[in-house]
Amino acid sequence: EGSSTDSVIPATPEPASPLGSITAAQEYQWQPVHGASRYAIEIQHNGNITGYDDAINASSVCNSGTCQYIKTDAARTGENRWRLRAASSTSAFSQWSDWQYFAVE
Repeated sequence: EGSSTDSVIPATPEPASPLGSITAAQEYQWQPVHGASRYAIEIQHNGNITGYDDAINASSVCNSGTCQYIKTDAARTGENRWRLRAASSTSAFSQWSDWQYFAVE
């Protein structure tokens, strides 16, 4: 009774791009999830974290059904992977998404 939707854990977002073989990775895209007020992203190269941000404001990066986040210095030449999760306004985090793999040539 009377519970706030802010305390509900948002659904796990699904990474959209980058994936596959690319020449450079700067922009990460996904579909917004209901109840998310912010997102966290983790980018790895050879198992080492090369990029992390857990304060990506949904209202700043999500427009017209797509979220776009620019991180210019995280991907390295060779194999990389990234994942994300959503958080409600009360910091209830979703599970991490599955890893999305991409290679920078």
